[in-house]
Amino acid sequence: MLFSDVFRLIVERWYTEYLGIPDVTADADLDAVDRLTDLIWATGKVHMIMQEFRDHKVKHHSIVQSAFVRFLTRKTGDNSSAGLSTKIAALAKEVKAAATSATQAKRESNKALNKAKSTNDAIDNLVKKNSLSK
Repeated sequence: MLFSDVFRLIVERWYTEYLGIPDVTADADLDAVDRLTDLIWATGKVHMIMQEFRDHKVKHHSIVQSAFVRFLTRKTGDNSSAGLSTKIAALAKEVKAAATSATQAKRESNKALNKAKSTNDAIDNLVKKNSLSK
């Protein structure tokens, strides 16, 4: 993937040099010498571009460096998002378990509250009976 991106960028750079060559069919007045001169000129520019790559030892050329940075960015994003769905699913299970536990705790709390109220009522009734018997 990295190599194909680098190669595409290099070919695009060459192609921009060839875009400056006039089309023979578009300009009927262009003679063969002018056409050949334009082709030689564009080829010379491509050779200069390749010399830039050699001067920078290819891996240090800005085109290769930018492709490498894009590649790393893409791969880092892919790797970090790969385990994300698993983590989200695990977190959803934990939230569901916590919600179930909270519901159970609320139920138990309500039972304890009702038992405390009934116990309080029973104590109040006993106190009333004792105070009436005196």
